[in-house]
Amino acid sequence: MIIQKKGYTTGDTVALRLLTGEEVVGKVVANDDTSITITKPVSVRTVMSPDGAVHIAFAPFMVSVAENSDFRIALDKLLVSPLLARDEVRNRYIEATTGIIAGQTVQVPQG
Repeated sequence: MIIQKKGYTTGDTVALRLLTGEEVVGKVVANDDTSITITKPVSVRTVMSPDGAVHIAFAPFMVSVAENSDFRIALDKLLVSPLLARDEVRNRYIEATTGIIAGQTVQVPQG
């Protein structure tokens, strides 16, 4: 495993690469020197559209458990240290797990 200084904290959306090669995105709920705990994890897949463009898609990390489950993953089971997800991935993850669309403004009635 490549050792890297932690660049994330509780509440951040991180990307993980498991030793199996699977890429996982989730929200950090806890971490220590030996593990990271994430909630609402999703597997990242690449898909090709009919026009040949490659896009990312999310799939459930585990289909047999509640979507909002927490998963504690030992750091020695990762190919690289957890990294902050890039903005596009973070925004799509938030939208997929909460329904909130980043950057969308809502008009609040006055009165």
